Amino acid sequence: MAEGDPIRIIPHRGVDDDCGSVEVWFADGRKSVMFYWDNLVSRRMRSTTLTRQDAIEKATALARAELEKLEDRTILSEASLPRRVPSDIATALVVAGRSARRW
Repeated sequence: MAEGDPIRIIPHRGVDDDCGSVEVWFADGRKSVMFYWDNLVSRRMRSTTLTRQDAIEKATALARAELEKLEDRTILSEASLPRRVPSDIATALVVAGRSARRW
C-alpha cells in the first residue's frame, strides 16, 4: 500500500490469530466496508462472519471492482476534455502539415 492509493485493504487482528476483520478503505471519503472473519465456527456470532480466506477474497474483489470503476471514470473524463485548438488559422494549417499560403 503506497501513500495516496485511492483504495486500501487494511487487515485487523482480534485478540488471537483466529479472528479479525478486513477493511476496504476509500480515500475519497466514502465509508469503509468491513469483512469480519472468525476461523472458529463455534464463536461466530452472526451469519455474515466469514473465514479468514473468504474475507480476504471478498475484500480483494470489492477493491478491484472499485478500482476498475475509478479507472473507467478517469479514461472517460480524459476523453471528454476539450483539445486545445489553435486560434490562428495559419498556425492550425502548419500544425496539420499544410502551407498557410495554399489556404
